[in-house]
Amino acid sequence: MNILQLIQRAELLIQQDRHAQAEDVLRQVLSEEPDFGIAHSLLAICIMRDRDKLAQATLEAEQGIHLDPDSGFAFYVHAIVMNARNRFEDAMSSVVRAIELDPSEARYHGTQAQLFAQKEKWEPCLEAAQTGLQFDAEDEVCQLMNTLALERLGRIDDSLAEADRAVANDPDDSYAHSAKGWALYASGDYKEAQISFREALRLDPNNEMARSGMVQALNSRHFIFRVMTQFLLWVSRLNPSVQYGLVIGLWVGINVLQAYGRDNEWIRPFVLPISLSYLLFVILSWIAHPLFNTLLRFNAFGKYLLSRSEIWMSNFIGGVFVLAIGFCLLDIVVRGPTVGAFNTFIFGIYLVVPTMIMFATEEGWPRQVSIGLFVLFLVGYLAIGLLSVFGNTSILSQENYETLINAYMIGIIIYCFGGNKLTQIHPQR
Repeated sequence: MNILQLIQRAELLIQQDRHAQAEDVLRQVLSEEPDFGIAHSLLAICIMRDRDKLAQATLEAEQGIHLDPDSGFAFYVHAIVMNARNRFEDAMSSVVRAIELDPSEARYHGTQAQLFAQKEKWEPCLEAAQTGLQFDAEDEVCQLMNTLALERLGRIDDSLAEADRAVANDPDDSYAHSAKGWALYASGDYKEAQISFREALRLDPNNEMARSGMVQALNSRHFIFRVMTQFLLWVSRLNPSVQYGLVIGLWVGINVLQAYGRDNEWIRPFVLPISLSYLLFVILSWIAHPLFNTLLRFNAFGKYLLSRSEIWMSNFIGGVFVLAIGFCLLDIVVRGPTVGAFNTFIFGIYLVVPTMIMFATEEGWPRQVSIGLFVLFLVGYLAIGLLSVFGNTSILSQENYETLINAYMIGIIIYCFGGNKLTQIHPQR
């Protein structure tokens, strides 16, 4: 078998996800032709599957570019390796170069669309995907990104039409069914979405897009979850500055209403119900997903869908509720049913924020920082609970109670924004 035949064999093995066998073939090629550029690029694809070998994959991808600087494929491989290492700018630079060298290759545009999707830049994602489809109307990645971008941009009917076309073109494509499931989910047809996600998982049990979609679709059987999810989906489509303005505006509005109610008796009866409704809405926006994921653990099918991280997060959320309820009941037993007991419960529920952020951050220093802050907030809440129930203690005095509460609440509010940024950090590998 000559060198070109060995390369073709390696490419076929890669398409079949038999990367170990492909690596053996490519190393055979390189033992005979060490300066064969495409072999280095293909080898990079094989070994990048192992996170511990990403640096080695980078060297192979760079060698592929060095030996064949006019190859769009070499830059494309470098882009996907850089993306695996969370080096977004390097990945985008390489895929742009790949497109410059070979603008008619659809998969290069599909990779660019994926990079935009990771940053939730849906307009350029859609443009890149549709450009790729002009050159290959059946490219799976471009079809998927096209459908997903349309759905995220709120063009649900167009998204459904594209998803139906993708499924019709390839009924055995798991990701085509996943995209259709998400389009159906966005349209509010949760039962049909479950059917699409189930088919996607049948075709590929490891399809994370389908797994997370099925979790969402099953949880949407609950009215409260549907309302919260639709609201959060609507908010996610707004400009980030509008999102922050909406959150801050609601909080300022509630405070203005409470201040106005203190001086105007006619509106006073409405202040508490409105404030409590706002508080309940905020809390539900934080805990809806982990709370209903916890309920899903009692579903005969749903319990197999949750990831290990989601299971642990639901455990922690359950622990937060037990802790908050425990302090509330203890406060009632010691001091009677007071507003302070209710506040103790609410302060405990606020621990959901650092809990969720802790599980949403990526491994590395962001996860370590989030764990440290979770412990800090937990210690703060324990101090608040003890002071609320027992007053003066040998550790903290009652005089520090108000200061501690203010510091705790300000910290939680800041962390709502800063923690969201923390979850978007992907340490370079």
